[in-house]
Amino acid sequence: MKILFVSPAIEEKSRGIGAIFRSLVESAKQEGHEVNLVLGYPASRPLGSASSLSDKLEHLHAQHYLQDGRDSFKNIAKRPSLKLSILESIATLSILRPSRTKVSNDLLKGPKSLLNNSDYFIRSPYFYIVLNHLPRFMSQMVLNRMVRKYDIDLVVLSAPTTIYSKKTPAKVAHFIHDTMPFELIEAPMDKHTPVRYAKQFHTAVQNSDLIFTNSKDTATKVKEANKDANVHVLYGTASSRRADVEPGSIVERKKLPPNNYLLFTSTLEKRKNVSRLMKAYAKIHDELGMPLVLVGAQGYGYDEIHKDFKSLPAEVRKDVKILGYVTEADKFQLFDNAFAFVFPSLYEGMGLMLIEAMQAEIPIITANRGALPEAGGKAALYIDDPYDTEEIASAILKLKNDPALAKELVAQGKKQRNNFTFDNFRKRFAKALKSIG
Repeated sequence: MKILFVSPAIEEKSRGIGAIFRSLVESAKQEGHEVNLVLGYPASRPLGSASSLSDKLEHLHAQHYLQDGRDSFKNIAKRPSLKLSILESIATLSILRPSRTKVSNDLLKGPKSLLNNSDYFIRSPYFYIVLNHLPRFMSQMVLNRMVRKYDIDLVVLSAPTTIYSKKTPAKVAHFIHDTMPFELIEAPMDKHTPVRYAKQFHTAVQNSDLIFTNSKDTATKVKEANKDANVHVLYGTASSRRADVEPGSIVERKKLPPNNYLLFTSTLEKRKNVSRLMKAYAKIHDELGMPLVLVGAQGYGYDEIHKDFKSLPAEVRKDVKILGYVTEADKFQLFDNAFAFVFPSLYEGMGLMLIEAMQAEIPIITANRGALPEAGGKAALYIDDPYDTEEIASAILKLKNDPALAKELVAQGKKQRNNFTFDNFRKRFAKALKSIG
């Protein structure tokens, strides 16, 4: 089968959707399908007969794009202004002229990327901007050009879009991760995000030949919207990069006490319940006697989180370590040296961070919400009401004061993590594809 993979979160540094996307691509490759990867970097000037040099440049641009996503535009766009470059691509119709390059492993440099599991990459200028921000007919038209030109059998989109299966000359599969943008008060509330995502979700649910989800919880929501939807739960896999990175030194650099700190890692945003976690930590700071380490990029509501951090007593604030975004190597070392992973999120479509904690063989505290119980199984201590800082604080102290409980959670984690291996993901993916012939 010739599969065209499409993902707005395609950068190698991307986690969450990006991690699932990498598993989809690798699964297709191992199952023997032809993998075509859509990249959205700008068109470059032709080099005439210098085809070997053109291939080198295309591979270079592709690798830059996978590393940096839209940030790479400033280096390879023909004009300094992104808007001017997009308008030029539309005016010259280059936006409608996709170009496919066969992947040559000899031309791939640096660490492994999605390209290592791809047969071809298709350069479609600014495709992801078109997909997310321009009228639907334009994204459908650009996609259809690629599908017809390269005789694609199946289009796999890593997140809900407004692409219609009936208007696409190939079968269409969407991966739906959650319904958070229109279900949670802590999600971004503007006139665009919830409405746009709701439209994308509705279109994907009603107009796909196949839908993948990462949990039964999300699959149930899909079925509620369309009882006839062809839904398959793939779950997900924790990061496959643990074996590919060199050990970091962040524990030493940040002077963290090995095996004696609480770890939270995810985007620092309102729905992750970071402020209540800090307030719960403040209640038990003296009795607990270990730092709280917060890892992740800034997200929606971070200003409020930072304000809450500043309001903590000085003696507490010095033990709350906000590290921001870290490399994969540093993330693994932080997991491996933590006392416990504390994740009282208000809603998750899956919660792969829990699986990463199980891989590191540390106990977990999390919320009994969304798909978190599916991920955690018997390997987590659950908080029934994540809005209650007293309950969060009590759970942390309970784990700290009960070594037998901590040991049991780790033992359960060694079993639970086996449900989320790449091999199981690949088998579920293969079974799902069989449902559409």
